[in-house]
Amino acid sequence: MSDMEPQSSKFRLQEQRQAAAQQQSGQQQAGLEFATAEELLRHDAAQVTPPPTLRQRLHLTLRGQKPVKRRWWHRLFARNPTEP
Repeated sequence: MSDMEPQSSKFRLQEQRQAAAQQQSGQQQAGLEFATAEELLRHDAAQVTPPPTLRQRLHLTLRGQKPVKRRWWHRLFARNPTEP
């Protein structure tokens, strides 16, 4: 029986270490709260860099877009009436 005791104590120690590591990782993940979805997206964007191919495709897509037309009340009340 003395052979079984050292193995079981090693197994218990390993289980305790795994449980502690899981608890710590859970605490680290649950530490951030955001007031709005925009804040969450800004934080995520700061943490993650997109792959170069995705960045290039996005740049090409946005480059081909027409500029956003100003709303009629912006044009009506603009300080510079010549702006579109």
